[in-house]
Order: sequence, then structure tokens, then C-alpha cells
Amino acid sequence: MIPHPVIENYLAAFGKARSLTSRVIDGADHGLSTDAAQRAYTTLLLNWLTEMVVEARASAAAPPAHARSVAPAPEATPQPGTE
Repeated sequence: MIPHPVIENYLAAFGKARSLTSRVIDGADHGLSTDAAQRAYTTLLLNWLTEMVVEARASAAAPPAHARSVAPAPEATPQPGTE
């Protein structure tokens, strides 16, 4: 088990992060010594990693705001006698 003040110190150290998530695995000790705790940790880690990969791919697929295409202005139709 990690003492709560240690967790608070980590949270304070990452105060400027864009996002911060924490999870508690009920009944788990610091070494994740039970099979149930190990499975819970693995599930949490895989879910988080999948979420990060999906988000990164979606961000990479979307063009940046400054690169979005703007339709060109329609060309003026030549008027008779002005060519």
C-alpha cells in the first residue's frame, strides 16, 4: 500500500499536467501480491494504454486547425466585352 501523503506529493508534482488520473485497486498491496490484484492492475493498464493509443491516432488523423482547407473563392465569370 502507498501512504496517502506520497500520493498527494505525486499529484502536486504533476499539477501542470494536461490530465491526471489515479486509480485505487481495493485490497491490493504495494507489491500486487495476489492474482486478483495483478489482474486488476493489468486490466487498468491495458484499458489506459488502449485509450491513449486511440486518442493519439484520432489526433494524428485530424488536420491541425491552421491546416484545414478553405474552399477557394469562385472565379469571376468573364463578362462579354471585358476579355
